[in-house]
Amino acid sequence: MEKKIDYIKETKKILYRYNHLLAQLDLLEQELEYIESNDGMTGIRYCPTPPSQTNAISSKVEDVGISNAMNREVLTSNIRSLERDITRIDRTLETLNYNEREIIKHRYMGRKPWDYVADIVGYSEKHCQRMGGNAVRKISTLLFGIQACSDLPIIQYTLEKTRDNPSLS
Repeated sequence: MEKKIDYIKETKKILYRYNHLLAQLDLLEQELEYIESNDGMTGIRYCPTPPSQTNAISSKVEDVGISNAMNREVLTSNIRSLERDITRIDRTLETLNYNEREIIKHRYMGRKPWDYVADIVGYSEKHCQRMGGNAVRKISTLLFGIQACSDLPIIQYTLEKTRDNPSLS
């Protein structure tokens, strides 16, 4: 049996975490900046002790350099991934009208109660909740595609038809 994903719930989770994503991105960028400016590499010190018979050299400086290079790669990859996620969210918000954006910004990203959101937008709580629900559905559709609207009868019909007749897709 196929696990049904609640795309609306997932979208709300993403919106609630938006500020966390921004903070995480900022911290990763600071960490990368620190690693790049303090690479741990120091000048070479020569000591009077000759190398071992095998001439094998185990240098702490090299070990630190290799470790920093690997950390830099991981941080850069994580930063790119977060930037991509944040950009996707920002682009979906741009598709909303002003009131929908304000509702999403205050209710989900700002975690404000509905009465506060209603005062900001200038509509009743119920109307803000309806507008917010529609806005979340729009965002969900943009983030997850048509499957996010699979609870709508017309979408169910379309998905069933394409499943039954692959030539329609």
